[in-house]
Amino acid sequence: MKKFVILLLSLAACLSGAALLTHRAEENTLLLPSVSPASSTVTPSVSPDAVTQSPTAVFTDMPTAVPTAAPPTSSPNALFTATPTAPPAPVPTAAPTAVPTAIPTAAPSLPDGTPDFTLTNAQGETKKLSDFLGKPIVLNFWASWCVPCQSELPAFQEAYNAYGQEVTFLMVSLDANDRTAKEFLENNGLTLPFWRDASGEGRTAYGITSIPQTLFLNARGEIVSKKVGALSKSALVNAIGQIR
Repeated sequence: MKKFVILLLSLAACLSGAALLTHRAEENTLLLPSVSPASSTVTPSVSPDAVTQSPTAVFTDMPTAVPTAAPPTSSPNALFTATPTAPPAPVPTAAPTAVPTAIPTAAPSLPDGTPDFTLTNAQGETKKLSDFLGKPIVLNFWASWCVPCQSELPAFQEAYNAYGQEVTFLMVSLDANDRTAKEFLENNGLTLPFWRDASGEGRTAYGITSIPQTLFLNARGEIVSKKVGALSKSALVNAIGQIR
């Protein structure tokens, strides 16, 4: 009896092992590649889920982009092209203002009866008698060698000191040179402004044949009086009073 039981158990174990082998053979059959009768190429059997989950999906064909029509007049830099604008209107500018030019004025002229002539001072500057118009003028002809002239010069110096700002004193020397007249004035302490009639034009125009002679002119250049010979201080002051 005991042996019979052992036999049954052995038989059952054999059947169970055969069934297990059969089941594993079926599984192996499912996993084996299928072979096409016409070709020896092995086609693996892959489940659809394996494709979508594979990391190599990135190498699948990319979808083809649908071409779109390009703008008819587009340019690569179209977005950066400045919109044309109208040129700026010109800014009106003021017309240049003409610079006024000074109207030349006529040189002052002496009235009829008062001849004009050229005088030269110790510095070599030349002027016309007419250049001194606008102030009364004391016009004296003298020379350093003339004794009567020497006697009246101190009175002229006093008058010059008193009226020299409002009256023009023209002490016209008839000396041969400037140095002689200048040394005489300096040696006698006289500061009278002296001039020379170098060409003798003034002496001729006024008919000076003897000296001293003095002419008194008003501011317009008209001769008010003429004195021949040496003048005293009072006579000189009175004559100046007539032209101030």
